[in-house]
Amino acid sequence: MALKYPPFAACMAMEQAARSAPPLRQGSHGAAVALLQGALVQLKEKLPLSIKKSGAPDGAFGAETLKAVISFQTTAKLKPDGVAGAKTIQALDAEMAKMMPVAPPPAPPPQGLAKEFDCYGSFKRRFTWKKGAALPPQQLYAAGGR
Repeated sequence: MALKYPPFAACMAMEQAARSAPPLRQGSHGAAVALLQGALVQLKEKLPLSIKKSGAPDGAFGAETLKAVISFQTTAKLKPDGVAGAKTIQALDAEMAKMMPVAPPPAPPPQGLAKEFDCYGSFKRRFTWKKGAALPPQQLYAAGGR
């Protein structure tokens, strides 16, 4: 199963942990552990010793991270073993994906000049003129419209 939360999906070690190949456990360290710690903090788990004064995770899976993983697993109704393997990472990924902001709808096309593609992919232009447009219809033709 592909990870949905972009920071998780961009990390090879996190992708591997999502397949339990290998999972993250006490003694692990690196970027995937730092992502795990950051996600746990965003989900209100307490990691005061693992978070540096700057607020950045330390990337070391120690006793405090173990306790936070067990707490998350209990909340998510998973086996509370303290190992961040497939089920734990996928549950954490789903929670983090829910927190991502929704993209705004695309802006409407500009009025007056519209571009479109036909079903064969060849490009054609369609010009429309509305009262108050910059160019009247006869000048649109001279500008390249047909």
